[in-house]
Amino acid sequence: MKRVFALILIASLAHCAYGEITGWWGLVSFRERYEIQKEYTDVSFTGEPGRLRYTDTNTKTRVGYSFGFKKRVFENLDAGVTFRSGVGSVMWQDINSNGSLLPGLLEAYIDWRTPYAELLLGKIPQKGNVFWDLYTCANLREDWRLYNPTDGVFNDRLGALNGMRLSVPVGPVTVRMVYHADYVGGYARDYPEETNLDDERDLDWQVFVLGAEVRKAGFDLDVDVGLPKRRGNRYRRGRDSGYVDEFIWGGTLRKEIPDLYGTELQIGYAYNSRDSIFTASFVDAIASAQVAGFRLTGRYQIGIQDMEFGIYKGYRTKRAAYHLYFNKEVWHLDIQPRLIWFRTEVAGNRKMTNLRLEVTSTVRF
Repeated sequence: MKRVFALILIASLAHCAYGEITGWWGLVSFRERYEIQKEYTDVSFTGEPGRLRYTDTNTKTRVGYSFGFKKRVFENLDAGVTFRSGVGSVMWQDINSNGSLLPGLLEAYIDWRTPYAELLLGKIPQKGNVFWDLYTCANLREDWRLYNPTDGVFNDRLGALNGMRLSVPVGPVTVRMVYHADYVGGYARDYPEETNLDDERDLDWQVFVLGAEVRKAGFDLDVDVGLPKRRGNRYRRGRDSGYVDEFIWGGTLRKEIPDLYGTELQIGYAYNSRDSIFTASFVDAIASAQVAGFRLTGRYQIGIQDMEFGIYKGYRTKRAAYHLYFNKEVWHLDIQPRLIWFRTEVAGNRKMTNLRLEVTSTVRF
């Protein structure tokens, strides 16, 4: 409760000290999920790869919320703050775990606009895309698709970045530079079973990213190139080496066709190589349309990783996900049934499959 009182006090003091804060917004989302999970023997276990080890089913009722505001301080200077439940693990806890429903600080940033550029400083907003998805999941040992926090409207795998983003518009092109340090807010990186990773919260990786967005002829192209620096020997508890030969890039192409059932198309590709560790690629394709009053969305994702060390050296891992969403707003309540199927393969053999059936209800204000 101390955290809640502190956040209320901060907002009250800001209100009293500098007049009315405008631009308040928020949302609350409730989700019911039924899941069937099957795990198979892979190359790291004894026995024939692909043999079914167990089947697990579960039903989970969860809730999440977020709220925030943006304050105009001067004509060219804003300050923004966003709070959200489950920071670090989006809608991660069951609804009966009230401690997990306390608000955490997701964003706190300065937005400074000049005639030539825009600069964001602090814990800045950042939506997930193929580039940042691949950058984030490379920090994980577990199957990142299994722990994907894409739950209902909380579909930002990233949440926020600690650092800065400088954007410079040049005609139809906006050039940007991003510096990110420390962990990725909003992603489920701390697992209860992973207690041996004592350096998870240290400032042990950072990345400089150069990017550009091009909007022309109804198309929107977004491209990023980054040079991450991460600490090496993480699994051996070493702290004196770094992965210096790492490279990552990605791009997303979007197209809207309003006259064709409000169709929206998007495809993204990203590639990540880390010298002597792995190479990885990720494809994310989305198509949606408005049909009979429903927004129908289909999504296909596949990540391929070729390992170059450890027990999986020489093996290829494929992680695929198939999504089908329906959206319908009824009396201002957004209702979204979802069906998601995940499949993980190691060296051509099944390692895990997941089938999720869920319904998410969301109200925005």
